[in-house]
Parts: sequence; C-alpha cells; structure tokens
Amino acid sequence: MPEITLDAYKAMVGREVGVSRWLDVPQERIDAFADVTDDIAPVRAGSRIRGRFVLKEVVDRGPKEIMAKTQATVEIEGGEKPALVADMLGLTRFA
Repeated sequence: MPEITLDAYKAMVGREVGVSRWLDVPQERIDAFADVTDDIAPVRAGSRIRGRFVLKEVVDRGPKEIMAKTQATVEIEGGEKPALVADMLGLTRFA
C-alpha cells in the first residue's frame, strides 16, 4: 500500500475511500453470527452485501496526529435501504 501524506489524507474528506467486494450471506453465516451475538441481522439468507466507506472528517490532534471519522454503509445487493450505516473513528499517527 503506498504511503499517503497528512495533507493528501485531509484532502480526501467527503470522498469515498473504499468499497469492499460483494460478500455472500448464506444461512450458515447468519447462524454463526446469531451464535456469537445472540441476535440475527436483518440481512436475508442468500443475500450479498458489501461495505462502502466515505471519509467524513479529519481533525488535528497534535503534530502529525489526526482523528478521522469514516462513514461505513453496508449495502444489500438490489436492496432499497442499507443494512447498516455507522460512523467509525480512527486515530492515526504519521511519521
């Protein structure tokens, strides 16, 4: 993975920064998820899902240190609404 500068990273705010591959969701995966979480996600067996990620905000936390907020959306192939929309926070230190 190529290195990215702090300024280049900040310039990416508002842009999509990644999309995952489609992931098949068979009943076995739903059962395994339910065993771990005591719940079943609203994704139907046989569905395909993927993640889409948008960098929403970059805040300076100190010299060469930032806090980034990334919005993650889990899409269901052919679905009208996403299965999940969540904000993730990450602390990054640049060399």
